Amino acid sequence: MILTIRLPFPAAELSPNYHGKLRDRIVAVRAARNDGYMAAVVALSALAYPDPWYAIRCGPVTAQAHYTYRTKRYVQDDDNAAGRLKAYRDGICQALGLDDADFTWAGPPTWEIGPYISVEVVIREVEREEGRNPGGEDVLVSQPERGEAVHPRQTHRRSVGYPAH
Repeated sequence: MILTIRLPFPAAELSPNYHGKLRDRIVAVRAARNDGYMAAVVALSALAYPDPWYAIRCGPVTAQAHYTYRTKRYVQDDDNAAGRLKAYRDGICQALGLDDADFTWAGPPTWEIGPYISVEVVIREVEREEGRNPGGEDVLVSQPERGEAVHPRQTHRRSVGYPAH
């Protein structure tokens, strides 16, 4: 699944270097989270038509952000550009039904000079082998039986379990 979401340019209050009023930042974060959610819902609706947008469920995703600026004067460093997208990321994860841990950036945001300012986020679903992490080692570990010691220091403890009735 490849999903392209076009978002408005992030407000200055979303920058990690913002030192203004806290209330202004809270309002900007709430608005950006809502914008990210609604933009993701619109993109999912176009992808899922004629089914409802919430019928689409996906696993872990990677995303690439691309900024469009009017002039080179407003170009930000990659840390601030990525930091401004945190609230958008939260809204997009909420629309996709994902946890933030399953949403990773593929790299630093890219940019170009264009006629209008915006941010475009391209989301790709990551294909993972079941039960394995990216390093290839087994993630699923056998669980101890009920009453079995998990650690050698736990051998002196009584067995864990429900009393028989």
